Amino acid sequence: MAAVRLTAAVGWSRELGCDNCATGTKAVIKLLNTVKITEDEFEQHMIVLGNCVHENVATPRAHRFSEMTKLIVYDYYSQGSVFDMLHGGNTNGNRPNWERRVRIAAGAAQGIAHIHTQCGGKLAHGNIKSSNIFVNSQGYGCVCDFGLAGLPGMAAKWWDALEYYTSEHSFKSPSQESDVYSFGMFLVELVTGKLPVLLPYLVNLLCTSEPDTLDFNVFKPSLFADELGSVEMEVGKFPADSDLNSWCVEELRRTLVLAKWCLALLPQDRPTMSQVVIQLQSMIRFGSGDERGHHHPRQEASLE
Repeated sequence: MAAVRLTAAVGWSRELGCDNCATGTKAVIKLLNTVKITEDEFEQHMIVLGNCVHENVATPRAHRFSEMTKLIVYDYYSQGSVFDMLHGGNTNGNRPNWERRVRIAAGAAQGIAHIHTQCGGKLAHGNIKSSNIFVNSQGYGCVCDFGLAGLPGMAAKWWDALEYYTSEHSFKSPSQESDVYSFGMFLVELVTGKLPVLLPYLVNLLCTSEPDTLDFNVFKPSLFADELGSVEMEVGKFPADSDLNSWCVEELRRTLVLAKWCLALLPQDRPTMSQVVIQLQSMIRFGSGDERGHHHPRQEASLE
């Protein structure tokens, strides 16, 4: 479904995102006032983004272009972003267990893989980070804010999340290969629960170690740890809990090996997102009526 033009008939509130006063439906507004683009170019770009429909992608629902304001309207995801889940913004003291993390990663990977099929297989997300990945009511990740990083005036926003980007961003437009690299960084963040500022240390440790010699305790999910605490996690210091008792070391190893593949220095040495999807789907457990690899319909939505 293509994005439609925002009309003056709807009441909008920046604080609440976007609130339809008649129905109480919530949505989220993405302001693009720094973008330097003509109205015709903006409309053509919105057609491309609006045609990218997938249950793991937050597709634009409406947009507006005027001399003073450029914005896009997205659905609202009530469960919030993965960044909030991992780092305290929306956790209520509970961080996602391992099975939830695998579902989040698998859903997000499916969404990115679908984006990569658009525009003759040339469209890239361009801004993959935990604050742009949300969780639907079935617990699967949904990617937001796609296809905007390459617009004139948006490039400066990359500097807000340098940890996720490879050096290619300094001299190239966003690419599918750089998306894979950013997803590898996201996997390390998702596995460890560490703040993005700590990712370079962990990625360096991962990429300079062989799987057989890697200290997995350093990468165990910090389900209860202070995210601002030491990067080094001591062996045997994790509290007894059902989440940790169900820990699967083999799945941790496979996820870290996959992340290392995504983080390959040369773009041509990285996997495609379709290959990433296959690896992650194989780790989703049966249960609650779910089927391995099943695409769950998008129910609720959100964008930062």
